[in-house]
Amino acid sequence: MNGGSYPVGGSSEVAYTMIPVIEKSGGKVMVRATVHEIIQENGRAVGVTVGRNKDVIKAPIIISSAGIINTLKFLNQPEVHSLSAWGLKNVEAGTAAMCAFIALKDTNEANKLPRKNFWVRHSLLLLPCCDRDRSDN
Repeated sequence: MNGGSYPVGGSSEVAYTMIPVIEKSGGKVMVRATVHEIIQENGRAVGVTVGRNKDVIKAPIIISSAGIINTLKFLNQPEVHSLSAWGLKNVEAGTAAMCAFIALKDTNEANKLPRKNFWVRHSLLLLPCCDRDRSDN
């Protein structure tokens, strides 16, 4: 790649532009709301308890973006908290990532910056699919 293109305002702008569409369709988007429990009825997620007051919010569709390991912790049935209860014995926590978007007032040429992406990692212990030099030229 010869550099990258990113949404003005950062990648969060993609999510922010979806919020009105979700709300217009009757959905609700909650950000940084502490989930205390995923409520189940008849083996199906039907709601969550959320926030300081542990408000109950029910909906026909519940989506968790916390990952399978964290999501299982919030189910109100201890017998399903383990991955092996779901036949997922070999699942491990994934690698966290962070993106930094930097806006500069001048051009790359004026700042003497190459047009490239940098992939910086704390450790060389990565998944096999990522185990190569990821500094794009």
